[in-house]
Amino acid sequence: MESYTLRVPIHGFDVDIHVEISNDWTTLVTFTFARVAYTFGITKWQARGFTELLAHIITHYGDAAGFGRIDPTDGSPFSDPSQRRAAVRQAVQDVFTTLDFILTDHGCCVLDYAVWYRETNKATDDYSSLITYITTDCIVNSNFMAPAVNWKLTKF
Repeated sequence: MESYTLRVPIHGFDVDIHVEISNDWTTLVTFTFARVAYTFGITKWQARGFTELLAHIITHYGDAAGFGRIDPTDGSPFSDPSQRRAAVRQAVQDVFTTLDFILTDHGCCVLDYAVWYRETNKATDDYSSLITYITTDCIVNSNFMAPAVNWKLTKF
């Protein structure tokens, strides 16, 4: 298990995120934004999903020294443990970069956008699509930037 803190920009603010990566690559990210605590639980790259992440990140960044390489005979990714950890750390950072992009483009409608994206863009056949899907999944599952509404009970 690995644990670290990283400072990332979110919508013009520097935010400290605390990251915990378990041995099966499940990743838990906790942070506070706009005085609200959030937790992003990332399981998409757990177990078999890790091979997909690794193949996409190696192809996207082309960084054999940093993340590993693709085996030319069967197309499968190959990496050592430190390269695998580096891939997850980079993917976490890319999730927060994507979160910042979404906030910049969609502002207070970020949750609506995330729901729409997940429903209409299920393919994760490249790194950009995978990271965007994971980001929107985290937004929805954490209820990120949901409006503070006090509902009046309405009955028949």
